[in-house]
Amino acid sequence: MKMGFLSFALLLGWPFLMWAQHPVPGVVKVFHEDRALAGASVGIYVSDLASGRILVADGADLLLAPASTLKTVTTAAALELLGPGYRFKTLYGYRGQLKAADGELEGDLVVRGGGDPTLGSAEIGGVASPQAVADAIAARVKAAGIASVRGDLVLDLSAWQEADLPGSWAWEDVGNYYGAAPSALTFADNLITLWFDTPAKSGEAVIMTGCAPVLPWLSWQNELTSSAVNRDLAYVYGSPWGEKRVIRGTLPAGRKGFSVKASMPEPPRWFGEFLRSRLNAAGIAISGNLSLSALPVSLTPLDSLVSPPLQEIIREINHKSINLFTEHLVMQIALAKSGRGSLSEGLRIISAFWNEKGAGDALFMEDGSGLSRYNAVSARFLAKALALAVKTPAGEIFRNSLPTAGNGTLTGFSAVAFPGETLRCKSGSMERVRGYAGYLTGTSGMKMVFAVLVNNYPGTSAEVTSKIRDLLTDIRNKY
Repeated sequence: MKMGFLSFALLLGWPFLMWAQHPVPGVVKVFHEDRALAGASVGIYVSDLASGRILVADGADLLLAPASTLKTVTTAAALELLGPGYRFKTLYGYRGQLKAADGELEGDLVVRGGGDPTLGSAEIGGVASPQAVADAIAARVKAAGIASVRGDLVLDLSAWQEADLPGSWAWEDVGNYYGAAPSALTFADNLITLWFDTPAKSGEAVIMTGCAPVLPWLSWQNELTSSAVNRDLAYVYGSPWGEKRVIRGTLPAGRKGFSVKASMPEPPRWFGEFLRSRLNAAGIAISGNLSLSALPVSLTPLDSLVSPPLQEIIREINHKSINLFTEHLVMQIALAKSGRGSLSEGLRIISAFWNEKGAGDALFMEDGSGLSRYNAVSARFLAKALALAVKTPAGEIFRNSLPTAGNGTLTGFSAVAFPGETLRCKSGSMERVRGYAGYLTGTSGMKMVFAVLVNNYPGTSAEVTSKIRDLLTDIRNKY
């Protein structure tokens, strides 16, 4: 029996027919055959944004680790679930009796955490410094006539579940800056900066010269050595709730004042001690202790501190790939929709949101940022979610939150090859994982949505990034 080309193509599957009509399969074949990708798991999905027509689908349904491309799933959902103008709020006031005659408060000062990731942050413009935040609270307390406090400084952390860190984050990650744990009272990015001097020779002990802030209850065990490798290969180990940090690995030899950033254990504790010191500097003495409460604390409000609008926070997330900010979105979505910040509930709400939108169910979320290696998503799901995201009321805001070539995490992409806004996407990277997901405009003017995920490759990260960049360049040129 003779079979025509159309019948043969339909028998083999629609993607065969699609590829027979376009020159892209050759590009994908070259991509797969590169030695840097030998044995790797690869998922590629590209479609016409306007019609939804599939242009390329290769390994599109493989469930792969997305790394930080997962942030697109979290941030796009947050924009719709919370709204672009949503602001986090940190409320402060007091409980007890205030004696107007001498300004003595027989009671406690209270700060109620509202999950603001930007409080005292250096990551986003227009935000007050840690000292300015604390001094603003002190000034308002003083203006209310409070000159001394006979009770405690109480931090109300009840908005979120206590100690809700993603359990599948690697031990090698949680002590470092990118593994900073979220908190209902995050402060100054939950970071500690360390400084080191390294000897001229390789293999010798590195000297730790200082850190900021200094936490009296935290000890450091420095096991770093110098190296001829001109890279920061230092890793900080320690629990988010512990009082000891161990630093292992190497730093470049012959350097002075080399800085390394570590995550801060128990950030509310640091916030409370810092605020207490600034209150004392303003002449407001607290005779009691610092108290952290997992239960709601009633208070007479004095004022509140509010974050920049959510759309500005999300732009910083997608430009700089800030894990901490993203995990705050997951917790805050749960708080807004269920009344209590919870990692599991926030992830459930985000997954249900995309399923209801029609993106499918090829999504397994262990966190919102992509830091967990237990996250799994298909290239098809990512691209479909991105296609749906730009059709929401906040779609243009979301699209514009993604960096263009030469900016943010896309500094390695040429603005000549991808001029203007022809490429807007989110990158994702961790050991043996590389990915990109976003929007691409072809040379013909066709607007596309795409996702490329590569896991477990034998080449270097630079080689794989270059190959993905070449793939996107070829797809852009062919459409």
